[in-house]
Amino acid sequence: MNSASQSQPQTRGLKTWSALMGGKRRPSEYEIVTHGLHYRARNPSAPYELDADLMMNQWYKRYVVNSPLKHDDWNGFRDPDQVTYRAYMTMQDGAEEYVDGLLREHAARQHDGQMSARWAGVL
Repeated sequence: MNSASQSQPQTRGLKTWSALMGGKRRPSEYEIVTHGLHYRARNPSAPYELDADLMMNQWYKRYVVNSPLKHDDWNGFRDPDQVTYRAYMTMQDGAEEYVDGLLREHAARQHDGQMSARWAGVL
């Protein structure tokens, strides 16, 4: 052991994701990017932390704070699909690639040329 390691006390404090830890596991990407997003709940009289009489604060209080839709812990909600923007874009890209593949196959088989004139007229 060198003198530098002897002088530094070992601390056992909170870890980076302590607010998200229910057990001893690293939180998912979804939990990291969605936890604590409802910051306006800190001060219901001035949700945007500005003058309580500002138009946007009045609107927020009327339609969000005083909404008939209530829940004790909005941060407790977890999307079962855990869709984040990145995950959504990946899914959409996959769907678009699939459709592009179908269209390429359709064109390669010259499907339109195999249709009867009557059916092509309907389309």
